[in-house]
Amino acid sequence: MPFAYLVTRYDAGRSTAAAGEQDTPEGVEDLRYDKDGDGTFETSVAPTVSVSGAAARDLEPPVITFRERAQGSKRLVTIAAADSGSVAKSVRYSLDGRYFQPYIRPLVVDPMQNPVIYAFADDGVANRSVRVTYKPLVLSASATRDARTGEIIVTGGVRNEGTAAVITNFVLDTATLNRKPTTTMLPVTISTVAAAETATVLLRFPADPGRPL
Repeated sequence: MPFAYLVTRYDAGRSTAAAGEQDTPEGVEDLRYDKDGDGTFETSVAPTVSVSGAAARDLEPPVITFRERAQGSKRLVTIAAADSGSVAKSVRYSLDGRYFQPYIRPLVVDPMQNPVIYAFADDGVANRSVRVTYKPLVLSASATRDARTGEIIVTGGVRNEGTAAVITNFVLDTATLNRKPTTTMLPVTISTVAAAETATVLLRFPADPGRPL
């Protein structure tokens, strides 16, 4: 059976080795494997990336965020990747979780037909992020009246049911009440919602017993 071994990372002769390379008495060479099973390791495999120095110490994968806004009845979704060490090199996405393709431009999606977008990213030294999911944000707004004070309480929120942060421009603007809230100036904007989190805004308006909610 063909056999090959892999040392993880190599850094300028130190004890950390690079993916796809092995340390030999002659120095570092590409990984070799026995392709035909005759006991001779004759076929070399070029490493995905070969770096040294500071770049070799970058072990952090990119962080993916999504940005969404309405486009008619659909959503315009932008995917971004940021990396603390090297520059994020590529982003790939999928609408079915199986076939991934390069992300080139913002996506126009129908949440009913494409309820989930999957994505991952690689940086310049081949660190790969985990696969993250994005789901169109779930918006909510409700109004109740405080039985004790008579104040109108308006609650608005954004629920992120995916596994990556979503940057949004959700705005809670209750101008239809024709009065300013007692504690917060309008409009209120929620800019970023973390994965699996709900961002909410609660506004309290002065009592107006004769005014319907």
